[in-house]
Amino acid sequence: MIDPNAISTIRVGQLVEDPFNVTDNIPHEVGTDLRRGTIGDLATFIAGIIGSSDALAFLPISVTNGQTLPDTTKNEWFLAGKGTYTQTGGFPDIVCTEELNAIVGNGTNWILGVEIPIIIDPLSLSGFIKQVFLKRYLADGQDYALQTGATATFAYIDGYPQYLEQTGFESDLNTFTQVGNIITFKTTIETDSQILINYSL
Repeated sequence: MIDPNAISTIRVGQLVEDPFNVTDNIPHEVGTDLRRGTIGDLATFIAGIIGSSDALAFLPISVTNGQTLPDTTKNEWFLAGKGTYTQTGGFPDIVCTEELNAIVGNGTNWILGVEIPIIIDPLSLSGFIKQVFLKRYLADGQDYALQTGATATFAYIDGYPQYLEQTGFESDLNTFTQVGNIITFKTTIETDSQILINYSL
């Protein structure tokens, strides 16, 4: 029996660091007995549980609607878009109805593993931020025109941020206003200044 007064303990965080090695010993409890094994033993044990020989391998291929899939000779999978994919050997076509799909091979034929819908709000497509880069020439002033339908969101003048004017900030010189497609900056823009305007369309 171990005399608790004759031993001292430390926390794991107090131990000296050392990289793992497959021959390192680790404890494990078997019933009521404490035993040891190696990290290599643990890796072999875990591989047996998950069936490492049966693991699915990712197949980095690109397929398009209507294409015949390559033969599968092992457990593997790949990603495909919406479409119908034929297979050799008389196996049924794979019909994918979602934008992203995982097609899984079992070594003999392909099956549809999972369909992953990707939902994009059509209105958000018009909200992608675009940029226009301008340079102020001698005749230019404080006004700059964007294309019709554009809404400015943010800007820079020589690297300094400019914000779309909000209520209560009308006197802020680091803001701009927009009427129609015309952007008007409040801060003085010097000749040769560089202007970057972010906008959505």
